[in-house]
Amino acid sequence: MSNSIPRFRMCLYRGIALIIIPLCFLLAAEGALRLFHYGYQTDFTVPGKDLGREVYYPNPKFTGFFFSPSLAQTSLPFSIPAAKLPHTYRIFVLGSSAAAGFPEYAFSFSRILEVILQDQFPQVHFEVINVSNVGINSHVIYQIARGVSKYKGDLFILYLGHNEVIGPFGPATVLRPFISNLYFIRLGTWINSLRIGQLMTNMLTRLLPERRSVYEKWKGMQMFQNVRVRADDPRMAYAYRNFKKNLEDIISLTQRSGASLVLCTMAVNLRDIGPFASLHKQPVEEKEWNELYQDGIQWEAKENYDLALRQYAKAELLDDQYAELHFRMARCYMALQNNRLAYGHFMKACDWDALQFRANSRINSIIRQVASGSRSGKVSFLDIADVFQKNSPGGITGNEFLYEHVHMNFPGNYLIAKSIFQCVEEKLPSWVLSTREVHRPLLSQEECGNRLTYYGYQQHECLEAIEVLARNPPFTGLVNHKELAAYLSQQDGALEFYTTGPGLEETVSLCRQALKRNPADPWVHYYLGKALLSLGHPEEAIEHLEFVLQRLPGYYLAKSCLELARGKLYNK
Repeated sequence: MSNSIPRFRMCLYRGIALIIIPLCFLLAAEGALRLFHYGYQTDFTVPGKDLGREVYYPNPKFTGFFFSPSLAQTSLPFSIPAAKLPHTYRIFVLGSSAAAGFPEYAFSFSRILEVILQDQFPQVHFEVINVSNVGINSHVIYQIARGVSKYKGDLFILYLGHNEVIGPFGPATVLRPFISNLYFIRLGTWINSLRIGQLMTNMLTRLLPERRSVYEKWKGMQMFQNVRVRADDPRMAYAYRNFKKNLEDIISLTQRSGASLVLCTMAVNLRDIGPFASLHKQPVEEKEWNELYQDGIQWEAKENYDLALRQYAKAELLDDQYAELHFRMARCYMALQNNRLAYGHFMKACDWDALQFRANSRINSIIRQVASGSRSGKVSFLDIADVFQKNSPGGITGNEFLYEHVHMNFPGNYLIAKSIFQCVEEKLPSWVLSTREVHRPLLSQEECGNRLTYYGYQQHECLEAIEVLARNPPFTGLVNHKELAAYLSQQDGALEFYTTGPGLEETVSLCRQALKRNPADPWVHYYLGKALLSLGHPEEAIEHLEFVLQRLPGYYLAKSCLELARGKLYNK
């Protein structure tokens, strides 16, 4: 009789040795790390309480494994009620800082949309929950969509595409290394969601110092100023492919949850914000090109736009990829009232920008392609880029709707909110539509501003934040930076009254009136608290700021104001 082990048993033993035993070891290690509270939870939300209700808040650690723990960005403050009450229509807004409403989240298009919907259908309770965040791209938003798709959303609004190049895993990021394969990105994300994965990452970071971020804290756009990527860089093809797949998968997630979806293109400031960086194509005769270019600049400065364009056109024959050249040509054509050619060159200036902070034409083309390829009747497409162009002078989007390159001002946010409402109005479920007794006129921009307390003090706060942004790189490298700084200074200067005693008193009075209409609105409490603090009433300010943090416990700006108020009260 043979003593050899049967072949199938040998395979079984090998399988146990190679798979089962290591798996058991990993599970035991994972359990032990969790038992001793090593690492952090990576779910998008964490449980909490808001006015006695069970809710879910944003997890402040969520972005840590996309950026790095030191650069983790706290999500826009929100609360998702665990129990969805009857007659409630729940909307989730997904995107990056533009969708979040930067620089002041209280005046995002999501908040304006909520006001419009509530006015049109007063018997329905609308929850418009903005789960957007600063600096993120579709890789992160896909994970957010996975996290919130279980919360019984009725409608998802997607406004994303600006950060595909500079965001996590993008070709020009400083947040995480560029990765071309989408499935490797998702595998790495899953591994980092495990405690053992976090342990391995921390060990590698200690052993390999070059893996550490050169930044110890978030410094905004200026972190990316030295990372230039050409529009024809081979890595861009992977970024576009991954963006398309992420969009498709986000749509699939929302469809499986039974929700409707609005997919939007991205609006960018073409007319009033030049390219952040320009690179020459290779090879190019730079000496001859520079002579022609400088001649064009001199003629442009003398307002002889025809001669300037002649020199620029000659330079374009030598190098048609230098973004700033196209921006200058566009301005000359606009001065000559040739808006068609101006738009074409403005678009090329955006597309060839070597610092891709804005969605280019390829990104918007992919969004349109994905929208047209969707066969679901629950997917609506809204061309926001086209809406902005049609409502802008000469059909070229500029400062009328955007503070700088991508962030909407209040008129821009109102235009998006109104457009979304018109897009979904007839697609709302019958139980919502049946509550409308009469066809009410849509709230005007001014009426929405009054309901959200968008008054002089708040407008000043917004512009002051944008001015700080524009005083730093990469904005300081814009060809028209002086024009931008002067424009912002003029706009903010007109609101200087609201920083004085009488202006602050007026703000306090208006906020108190607003609280009578909606006493639970944390954003009104926030601005009332800030105004009271500026007036020298820290004790009363503390009451309002503490209320904000009861409802939005992760809101870091409210925390900063509360600490300042307590310090002033202590030293009083």
